[in-house]
Amino acid sequence: MLPSSHSHTDRTKICLLTTTLFITAVLGASQTKQGSAAKQQSRVTEITAFTPVGSIVFSSDGRRILAGGGLGDNGELHLFRVDTAREIRGFSGFTSHVDVVAFTSDDRHVLSGDRHGVQLWDVETGKELSHSRYKYGSVGTYTDLSSDGRRALYLSLGGSAGGTSTVLVDLTTGNSLHHGFGGEDGVFSFDSHQAATVSRVLYGHSTVVVWNVDTGRELRRFVTAGNEEIHAVTFSPDGRRVFGAGSTVHLWDIPTGKEIRQFGTSDLFLSVSVSRDGRRLLAADRKVVAVWDVDTGKQIGRTEGTGPVALAPDGRLAAFCSGTSPRSTIRLWRLSD
Repeated sequence: MLPSSHSHTDRTKICLLTTTLFITAVLGASQTKQGSAAKQQSRVTEITAFTPVGSIVFSSDGRRILAGGGLGDNGELHLFRVDTAREIRGFSGFTSHVDVVAFTSDDRHVLSGDRHGVQLWDVETGKELSHSRYKYGSVGTYTDLSSDGRRALYLSLGGSAGGTSTVLVDLTTGNSLHHGFGGEDGVFSFDSHQAATVSRVLYGHSTVVVWNVDTGRELRRFVTAGNEEIHAVTFSPDGRRVFGAGSTVHLWDIPTGKEIRQFGTSDLFLSVSVSRDGRRLLAADRKVVAVWDVDTGKQIGRTEGTGPVALAPDGRLAAFCSGTSPRSTIRLWRLSD
């Protein structure tokens, strides 16, 4: 497979759409403490839509958005232009909900993952170029794709020993490279040399474990206090820190094992993304989307919405969902410099 760019988000959280998808450009932070300018809409464009969206990602140049989703056995994948909010094309041939999506590094191809495998698509023609799958995965789904497009994290459900486990899969052979990553969800670092998985105890704590993907060795683990559950994780671009989203968004330092700071509070943050320059953090719960300055911990703005979320490469544009089933929207939020 071709190299792929990577955006870290909680791609398992679904924002339901009906027959209409709105992409909204929203003016960024204002002079008020609550970032009220985020509520001012500069443009709303209605385009043909599909039902439910489970994953959103920006192209490496920030000019396009790829959204995957579907319902049951009807998976869908659509590509949109950011400047016009128009659909460029849709991709067909899915037999299940699309769980994870990615662009290749040159933006000429896109990748999609569902419970049946990982597909590589040509952006210009919309044709499927390849289809890879984990040979031993009968019940499960893909949670993330490596930046080189050659490996994937596969969440195996209800194996012979019961429970769940995250497996590193070689997409060129369909074989597993490492077993026992554990966890109920997993993401790669930006360079794909590390992975982070989350294990949750019912009505109890959560454990985030960072792994060396090449060796399968555990590098660090972080355990939440009390009964806080972590539902989304992502890495900083340099791979030295990991963010965990629960009742707050934790920022942990991998080399030292220490927590650096926390961002915001919520009943439960469900989706999280960080810009490629590492300066901005975006997170969403069931009602609110907020963005912070990573270095200072200061909140830059907030608006109504929910996940999935994604930040453009330069951190100036945020994508998120808004509304409740059966009517929802996808919005583009323009942030202040």
